[in-house]
Amino acid sequence: MLLKKLFVLCAISLFAGTTNAQELGPATGTKIPHDLSLMTTTGKIENFDDLKGVNGLALFFVRSFDWCPYCQRQAIEVNGRAQEFRNRGINPIFLSYDSPKIQKEFYDKNNFTMPILSDVENVVINAFGVLNADSISERNPLYGYPHPLVFIIDPDGTIKSKLYIEKEDGTFGSNYRERPEIDDILATIDRAE
Repeated sequence: MLLKKLFVLCAISLFAGTTNAQELGPATGTKIPHDLSLMTTTGKIENFDDLKGVNGLALFFVRSFDWCPYCQRQAIEVNGRAQEFRNRGINPIFLSYDSPKIQKEFYDKNNFTMPILSDVENVVINAFGVLNADSISERNPLYGYPHPLVFIIDPDGTIKSKLYIEKEDGTFGSNYRERPEIDDILATIDRAE
């Protein structure tokens, strides 16, 4: 499994800037398609300029803090190592389609130290092209969640890296159970500097 994860991460890094008709989200080397103006768990509307560190941002799209145990585990692990991102001048943030209330409950329960953005209307999720529309009907109450991806973004809004684990069955999209390891994300940040 680790080899597959590393292959995906390396493949994304090696082919940065190339486009693929089946690519999730905007290509590396392009500007973010939205300024991230959304409500955070503090109740404030924040945007990319408010949220970034001196070297940029690590933007984690997650399915849900309410019902996805894989998202919850990833978020808790990143929160525990958030200072390692900040030491690199990169602020880690999370974005889900959950309501601010659901996010705040998760935030408080897990002593979070980083912002969570609420995109209940899927504005940013759609702008980034990461809506997971293949697996669920619009009539389903769970509709609207994104593919789980991590974008490493420069302070000027340019996407430096995009990290996710491909589906094991070879179909288009990301594997919802597996996420890039934190050490791999940090190594990608280090290589890009």
